[in-house]
Amino acid sequence: YSNPWYAYALDCTTTAKLLPPLSIRIAGAPAFLAAAWWDALHSDGVRENRIDIMTLVHGRTAIVDEIAAAPLDVRNFLAGVASQFIQQPDADLKILDALPRAARLPGAVGRVFERLERITRLGSDT
Repeated sequence: YSNPWYAYALDCTTTAKLLPPLSIRIAGAPAFLAAAWWDALHSDGVRENRIDIMTLVHGRTAIVDEIAAAPLDVRNFLAGVASQFIQQPDADLKILDALPRAARLPGAVGRVFERLERITRLGSDT
């Protein structure tokens, strides 16, 4: 795989049954987030990946706890990229660009920002 997080994403899937005999494998949220953020940093589809990232961070209230339970390398990667993102002077505008309806939801951008800040504290040098 060109994205180093794809293998991890495949390792931590759950299977959802659709109409018989169909089923799909769904990657865990931390794995999906790591893969999306890596793609955003290494591809031309930055905005599309940012939409996926911000939608997940905004819409999944347990995302910080899920990342906290992920392996250390995942936590370190996500903490680093979240830190880089929130330090950008236009981070709030990028969140709004990814979640245009957030402008109509009081506190939505702040909640995303707060979750990203919490994610930055999940990394460790040990």
